[in-house]
Amino acid sequence: MNLTCMTQRNCRSLTPQQNSDKTIAVSYSGGKDSLATLYLALEAGLKPPIIFIDTGLEFPETVENVRMTAEKYGLPLVPSRIPGDNIVV
Repeated sequence: MNLTCMTQRNCRSLTPQQNSDKTIAVSYSGGKDSLATLYLALEAGLKPPIIFIDTGLEFPETVENVRMTAEKYGLPLVPSRIPGDNIVV
């Protein structure tokens, strides 16, 4: 079984019917890895809200990409704003 099939099988096990007390969401940064994660969740039949952490350091194009992705797939966007000067790297 390949990784995509295993991931989709795992996502299907998280369906709301089996986890009615839980909200399943995808953290989406606008990058390729989180887009792949979102895509796998959608392929598994989930319609997860998209969580986006906006540090204020993102490019405007990244923020727009996140908004457009949520709109394209008809998913709720749950943004959270954390001021960049409060982040320690």
